[in-house]
Amino acid sequence: MNGKILGLILVIMVTGLFGQAHDQSEYDEYQKYSADPTLENFKSALDYYSALDNETGKMLIAYLYNSELEKALDELGSEPDSLSMKTRFNYANLLLDLGRYDECIPIYESLNTESPVWACPWRHKGEALWKQGKLDDAEAALKQSIEVRENHYDAYVMLAHVLLEQGKSQEALTTLEKGMQYGAENPEYSENEEFEVEVKALHDELIKLNSEKK
Repeated sequence: MNGKILGLILVIMVTGLFGQAHDQSEYDEYQKYSADPTLENFKSALDYYSALDNETGKMLIAYLYNSELEKALDELGSEPDSLSMKTRFNYANLLLDLGRYDECIPIYESLNTESPVWACPWRHKGEALWKQGKLDDAEAALKQSIEVRENHYDAYVMLAHVLLEQGKSQEALTTLEKGMQYGAENPEYSENEEFEVEVKALHDELIKLNSEKK
């Protein structure tokens, strides 16, 4: 949800339903920040609500951080072409983490055009397309990621998930097992216990599915 909308909801809460029944003074710092969202006002509000150590303080800290996040995203998105490729990639990844797929995919596409041999934007675009349910496009992007970087372990794993959802269980198993050969070359994934549990579960599922088809 957009930070401006969240802020409006909070203002309605403060001045409307709870206005007469509750002490509004706890909201003063947030309203001051909302009216003038400077770094100084943000720090002042954050210090105040951190010291409160109650439910209202925790809620308003969340609103503060969300407002700052939206402000930063607005600033980054206002002139994306002026950003370095690394910053644009990280900006797109943040949008991806927030589930804003329609916003991040065009950024990945611009990076694909400018640097077609950079595997990571292809992989992350594949993830965004997968989460949108655009499986054919996700498959194409992930395969391109592997094409330009053969040992892209997590791309193989994600591609196996996509292929499984497409009903291509044999291709998914072949893809996953090929990717698993590159685990040692990608310690950030192979040494990640949660990731490896996911890989093992997917591998077991694909073996079972393919054995049942025989």
